[in-house]
Amino acid sequence: MTKRNIALSLFLLFLILIGMQAAIVQAQPPHPPVLQEGPADGEQDLALRRDPQREARTAAALPSAVTPNPLVQQMIDQVDADTVYSMTGELTGEWAAIVGGSPYTITNRNTYGGDPIQHATQYVYEHFQADGLDASYHVWNGAGYPNVVGEITGLGRPDDIWLITAHLDDMPTNPIAPGADDNASGSTGVLLAAQIFGQYAWDCTLRFVTFTGEEQGLLGSDAYAQMAADNGDNILGVINLDMIAYNSDAYPILELHTRSGNTGDLAIANLFADVVDAYGLDLTPEIVQDGISASDHYSFWLRGYSAILAIEDFQDFTPYYHTVNDRLSTLDLDYYTEFIRAAVGTLAHTGCLLQDVGSLDGTVTDLSSGLPLSATITAQGSLAAIETTSDVSGYYTLTLPVDTYTLTAQAHLYGYYSATVTDVVVLTDTVTHQDLALDPYPTYVISGAVSETVTGAPLSATIETVACPDDECQAHIYAAASTDPVSGYYSLTLISGTYTLRVNAEGYRPLTRTVTVDRDQSQDFELAPQDCVLLVDDDGGDDAQAAYRAALEALNIEYATWTVEAQGTPTTSLMEQYRHVIWLTGDRYVNTLTSADRTALSAYLDGGGRLFLSGWGVGSDLDGTAFLSEYLHADYAGDGPWGSTEPLTGGGFLAGLPVSITIPVAQPA
Repeated sequence: MTKRNIALSLFLLFLILIGMQAAIVQAQPPHPPVLQEGPADGEQDLALRRDPQREARTAAALPSAVTPNPLVQQMIDQVDADTVYSMTGELTGEWAAIVGGSPYTITNRNTYGGDPIQHATQYVYEHFQADGLDASYHVWNGAGYPNVVGEITGLGRPDDIWLITAHLDDMPTNPIAPGADDNASGSTGVLLAAQIFGQYAWDCTLRFVTFTGEEQGLLGSDAYAQMAADNGDNILGVINLDMIAYNSDAYPILELHTRSGNTGDLAIANLFADVVDAYGLDLTPEIVQDGISASDHYSFWLRGYSAILAIEDFQDFTPYYHTVNDRLSTLDLDYYTEFIRAAVGTLAHTGCLLQDVGSLDGTVTDLSSGLPLSATITAQGSLAAIETTSDVSGYYTLTLPVDTYTLTAQAHLYGYYSATVTDVVVLTDTVTHQDLALDPYPTYVISGAVSETVTGAPLSATIETVACPDDECQAHIYAAASTDPVSGYYSLTLISGTYTLRVNAEGYRPLTRTVTVDRDQSQDFELAPQDCVLLVDDDGGDDAQAAYRAALEALNIEYATWTVEAQGTPTTSLMEQYRHVIWLTGDRYVNTLTSADRTALSAYLDGGGRLFLSGWGVGSDLDGTAFLSEYLHADYAGDGPWGSTEPLTGGGFLAGLPVSITIPVAQPA
């Protein structure tokens, strides 16, 4: 809970002390719940008047009365005092928690406290994951203190969303800040609700959210609620738990804060009170209309969402608020446990619980070979479409509301028709088995010969697919063939679709061609010889290439030149016209090869090109880059001594040249 309204709380306590009638709390019968007008809050009223969305969203249709449900009773019974005690102790640093597989003591949870809050958010994330929820971080400012979200996607109405929330952060900013009541208590409630609800099937989506930045002014929840509003999330209601564990007198009162006259808020609060009554929980709910704005529910009020704050009795307020003494030992464990049970029961009675559910399972296979397939299976019922994926063995399973479904399976790999089965009936507490077999696309043969353009002589070449019918096809339908070196003939079998074929032969310019594979067909290729050397002048005007030009001319080796300063980076297709590229960077020590240079050279080398790279600072500048280690297969060791000569022993670049070269190493002027 923030400091924004602590003055209000202290004022109420003062009224009690001086005996003013307006704030006296009498012992109340369990029900009906007390409806009271909360104290005015000028800042809140002004903010709500500014908000054009205050009543713009549709409130959830909640039951007007609660009848005990055995399934909900089962959930409530899972909230036990021992688990509440243990989890609260871990969050407050009374003993170590397991975070990232190792013991860690969470000494404080201050938003800007560094390592402790990072571990606290990780603790929540790992609990959500372990309970089978879709866990995620919502980073609203710094990555070290994100909100944490656990989601159970609804099976029938996934776009209808309920939230149960609490702030995870605490005060004071001391290295030791247990924050047991404020607000390890609410966070424990959210975590236990997630643990329990993950065992059941839900029609709508449930989100379990712990916020940071609450103590600094609702920062985390404000960012989250704004994101939800921007995304158009249909949030039906929010139950926000803040300070739910302190009770020092004989009256187990809790307060449910709403906006005055807001039907959505009041419906949630009344449902909460009815659940307490229906399940005989030892609590006395009081509905406070025109409630306070000092907790995370307020961020949702400002966006027009229905929300309540569930909090302990303000007139029996913890004296350890925002101190190092807000510890586990100060809490009323019975009251605290009952409070969480009430929150669990309330969320379970929002109309989202699916009671008539069954299971569907089966295996997805290749119709021709019988091999298992990884696929997406969609079950379309009368209300919604529900998806799952098969595993590596082809097996899938779904928990579904009782209904009649149409099943569709689509393989993750290119090359299969989808399969559809209609009238699949799912019955209550029954496993329906339905296998799906996918028919593969037809295959065709592409064949032909590769020859030289000048003489027509057959070439020893490789033909491979470099672009395929889907984005991922290279991983699973990449195909390549080599020609017969005598005849130049090749044959390639491909699944129907459109491909780009690339033909490579040593000493010849590569050739690419787009081919639509819809029948057996012949594709011949003629390759032109590569020129010998492309000399790339990238020395920035130092004329480092003069010595190379002289040497090549003395050896009667044909070459062409390319000046980067005037002509830009040479393209891969240009370099592929040459068997060898000599690239000179001069005496620069930074930006020797730009990102564009490295991209073009990588593609050239991938196609079998040979590169000679020379420059004073190339090694140090490219140190740590993938280009140096993965393409040049080199490591930078350091600068060598001046005035020596070293033999040039680089990899295949000199193949075919009748020369032996050494490099004089001299310090530049």
